[in-house]
Amino acid sequence: MADADDNPTGKDKGAIYGAIAQLIFANHIKYGAAYRQNQKKFCNSVSNQISGLRTKYKKHKGRFTATGAGVVPLDGQSAQNLLELVRADFPWFSDLDAIWHNNPSMAAKTYSSQPGVDHA
Repeated sequence: MADADDNPTGKDKGAIYGAIAQLIFANHIKYGAAYRQNQKKFCNSVSNQISGLRTKYKKHKGRFTATGAGVVPLDGQSAQNLLELVRADFPWFSDLDAIWHNNPSMAAKTYSSQPGVDHA
């Protein structure tokens, strides 16, 4: 098995999810035997968990850039309060933001082309 510090060896997401499942469950005291009997089930579970985290992360990340969200960039207190609200609802936000903040598919900025909306 590859070290955790090595580059991913999977050719697609499924192989990467499989590698993550193996790292987590192969030697797990409670789930190790079940993992060895049905590895695909555990791979699917990892995939579903990551998908759920991605969805929640994107929702909360959008709150920081949403027009009219009430966060003034120069007002650190407002931004801090929003971060505290996000962390209260989604405690893993800061950890995931450290990983995904520069990934365009995770932190894409959306723009509205709705006529008559002042974005200034």
